[in-house]
Amino acid sequence: MVFFAKNEHYSNEEGTGVIWISDFINKFYSNVVNLKKSKVTENNLKKYTVKYGDALFCRSSLTKEGIGKCAIIPENLTEDILFECHIIRIRFNNKFVIPEFFRMLSNTRYFRFQIEKYSKTSTMTTISQEGILEAEIIIPPLHKQIEYKKIVNKIFEEKKKLETSLAELENNFNSIMQRAFKGELF
Repeated sequence: MVFFAKNEHYSNEEGTGVIWISDFINKFYSNVVNLKKSKVTENNLKKYTVKYGDALFCRSSLTKEGIGKCAIIPENLTEDILFECHIIRIRFNNKFVIPEFFRMLSNTRYFRFQIEKYSKTSTMTTISQEGILEAEIIIPPLHKQIEYKKIVNKIFEEKKKLETSLAELENNFNSIMQRAFKGELF
């Protein structure tokens, strides 16, 4: 079973946020803000709500390379969010697998080869949850995975600082350009 709502039942203002493929494909963490919203039942909330560490996979793709692409749900969700029917959710036991470590692992050639091996192609390439669970993974000791997560967190902190700095530079550049066109610099 998967959550499904027709496009006309989505809005940007009312309902519960729903993650679509475009919210996580080729990202480390899934986007969880400014999502399309849909009215959902209590039963849908129980079955399809995501939480930190859930791995989301692309169920079908026009290309074999797109199948099984993965992102994880970030920490500190502020509201209930669901995943829609073109997505497979796999929830790991965080006592054995740290989500950030698994996300890195899911992008390796070793893992990708297995995903493609378990996929099926007709008009589209698809994979089932069972196909993803068939993939063998190497799980290092938990303390090594935790070390990896700390490194990932530092990288994302630095990335955020750089993005903020770049936005400030862009704003300053635009301000100077406007003043130059108005003749205020000479």
